[in-house]
Amino acid sequence: MRHLKGSFVAAAREVNPVTVDWTLHIAAVCANVSTETNTADYVGDILSSTSDPGTTDSSAVKSSTLNCDQNTRAIGGGARVRDVNGNVPGPVGVAITESRPGSTGEAPTQWTAEAREITPTDKFWALDTTVVCVDTGAGPPQ
Repeated sequence: MRHLKGSFVAAAREVNPVTVDWTLHIAAVCANVSTETNTADYVGDILSSTSDPGTTDSSAVKSSTLNCDQNTRAIGGGARVRDVNGNVPGPVGVAITESRPGSTGEAPTQWTAEAREITPTDKFWALDTTVVCVDTGAGPPQ
């Protein structure tokens, strides 16, 4: 993903061609960090960045959902596939199939990720997931 004239552009490509159809879906989480008065969309300092170092095994599908603490919301997150030695990317044929914000209400409060073996492999790999959460009630600095 890259920033381009007030917007973001995302692209994906096959490193090793696959025989299945795939698509790229993009989600944006917008947050106001500069308003001089407290507004509903204002977010304060980053309170936490929680990571889940996924289990390293040869399961064909792995998923993870990380939740923000109470009174915080997710403004970002992500996922990566790694091999047993921590190398990124992980084994050929393993792909992230989902990495998106989620919510239990109006504002995003969690990050969900999933990866799967597009081509079966007996190699061990892991899905690491991260969510970045901010305070929703602090208001801007005075």
